[in-house]
Amino acid sequence: MISKVIFYKGIISPRIMTETSRKTRKITLDAESVQSFIKLIENPQWTEKDLDRFVSTRGIQFLLQQEKESGPNFSENTVKTYLRRIQKGFSGEQGGWEIAWKERSALQERLTHLLENWDDFVSHCLSVSEEYTPNWAALESTCHILPGGFRESYSDSEEFAINMGHGEKTDPEWMFSIGYEGFHCWLTRVMGERHRIKDCRTPSEFVEAFLDITHREGLALLVGLKAAGIEEQFTEEYATDLEREKKMYARVFEYAVEGRAPKEIEWIQKVFSGYTSPSALLGFQMAKVLDESDETAGHSIGKNMLQGSVTKLGFVFFFELYRYYGRDSPLFPEIVWNAFQNLLQEKGIGSVGEGFFPL
Repeated sequence: MISKVIFYKGIISPRIMTETSRKTRKITLDAESVQSFIKLIENPQWTEKDLDRFVSTRGIQFLLQQEKESGPNFSENTVKTYLRRIQKGFSGEQGGWEIAWKERSALQERLTHLLENWDDFVSHCLSVSEEYTPNWAALESTCHILPGGFRESYSDSEEFAINMGHGEKTDPEWMFSIGYEGFHCWLTRVMGERHRIKDCRTPSEFVEAFLDITHREGLALLVGLKAAGIEEQFTEEYATDLEREKKMYARVFEYAVEGRAPKEIEWIQKVFSGYTSPSALLGFQMAKVLDESDETAGHSIGKNMLQGSVTKLGFVFFFELYRYYGRDSPLFPEIVWNAFQNLLQEKGIGSVGEGFFPL
């Protein structure tokens, strides 16, 4: 594991102290919202114009877009209200800004640390993510560094964001977030928006959503961990004994097949939310088996197979490949594979076929 963050305490370049953007080969880093927040809190007498200037930064506008449906920061006015309440001493949750406020003195140091270690934190992490993305994919995007918000990170098909005001993290944790969300951004661009469980109605819609999310989350988790260099440690801590996760995963398929899923959406979403959720951990194990298949097949195909699954309906390829390469360490009971096969038949999708796999 990479050592814990040691913030740079020497003489900091004035340029880095005030830097709001930086560009690498395919990524533009935007830190304007952090610098704007620092200036805001340094001024004990905020004006409406000061708040307007802060919420109009690109990073905060991206945050609002990401939280407009399911987060507390759904408008410029809500963010400004939270900040006014915190300034007046109100306690309790304030859209995540209460954490940013407590950690305001560390924000500049964290941003400086990121910029001083640019090659490890950004260039390296995203180069690892790029290795698992099809060569033809357009990967230009923007990484926003945020001073606060409700979640640790965000992404869509064009941009992603890392929240530096959400608690202290180790270097590997920052690197994981950058690699994980950067890869998610590219996945969405190539594969389209991921399925939303709350929008599903029929058994087949639920099954397709389950398979799609498992593929995306598992692959993104693998890539993020590789970018941070903590794959082995994470596996030992979270993904060694997955019996509980297997049972929960099988149960959601039972709900889908039996038509009970619409009444169990709240519980089902817990199985598919977060990178330590059952679906992410099982998807990670699937991706790990495929990634390491070089060792069993005798020639380099693992990364190529995972790249090949990054496409529309890529979960079909992903699950078919795992069914072959993971046959000695099965993760799923028959109900999962039966639901998968029935979905393929319903959609008229043919199997990858035995002839594809090397002997």
